[in-house]
Amino acid sequence: MPLLLALLLIPLLVIVLIPVSLVARIRRGTMRRQARGWVVKANAIVLPTSSAHHAQPSPRRKAMTAIQEIWRRVMSGVLQSI
Repeated sequence: MPLLLALLLIPLLVIVLIPVSLVARIRRGTMRRQARGWVVKANAIVLPTSSAHHAQPSPRRKAMTAIQEIWRRVMSGVLQSI
């Protein structure tokens, strides 16, 4: 019952809050905020570090590739002996 109630209330809440958020945005204005220096520096450090980390092949992938290569060699040996 609580799940059904939540499924009904969440979309209704979104529909009710959209006009409120639009009014708040219009009242505040759409002026861009100035970037914070520490955020820019953190992004400049984290982005290349994260990219380098994700560019590395995973140990699991290396292991699976090795297992597949062994299996391929075993099967080719079996097929050649037939």
